[in-house]
Amino acid sequence: MKIIFLLLFLLYIPRAFGEYNTWAGLSHTEQISKRYSFLAQGQLRGDSSFKLIETQSRVGILYNLKKSLKLGGGIFGSLDEQNSFREFRPWQQVVYKKDFNSFIFSGRFRQEQRLYTQDETLAHRTRILVQASKIFNNKEFYVANETMFGLNSVPVSDVKKGINQNRVHFGVKIKMSANEELNLAWRYINRYYDNLATEEVHVFFIQIRTK
Repeated sequence: MKIIFLLLFLLYIPRAFGEYNTWAGLSHTEQISKRYSFLAQGQLRGDSSFKLIETQSRVGILYNLKKSLKLGGGIFGSLDEQNSFREFRPWQQVVYKKDFNSFIFSGRFRQEQRLYTQDETLAHRTRILVQASKIFNNKEFYVANETMFGLNSVPVSDVKKGINQNRVHFGVKIKMSANEELNLAWRYINRYYDNLATEEVHVFFIQIRTK
């Protein structure tokens, strides 16, 4: 019950600061074997008045190549505000993570093949995420930057060759139990059209992660 009240309170915060989008989601990782695990994620995206904009889901398989290096791949799907299927997206990624006592550095390279159902076009995108975090009192404070590059242009208005989007993250991960974690973050997003930053979006991000 305390968690429910906390989530409701946190989801209300963006409204006090104006036009912020809110992204709320769940993420679960299930260990299948010593090296393999299954990933399942779901996310609701809404505007500052909580009007639903998009529903997303992602599933995949992760493989621990070694302690600091993990490979993964799977599929992603999204629905628009009318619950119409918007996009189908296979993805592949490589994640590097190095722990230096209480300081953690990580990087992620992800490749996506984005199939848009409205005009049946296929866009290829590369995403590069770099993150640094520090642990204080069992809380992990982090800063991250993710840049997305379109590898081809398609008729869909927001998909162009070149820089597609840039996201800056400031957040904290809070352990709720041995297998549960609350991830809170503020994200500043620049969306690019023809390689020019033409849209700025502020996002309040909240996610519960379990394993």
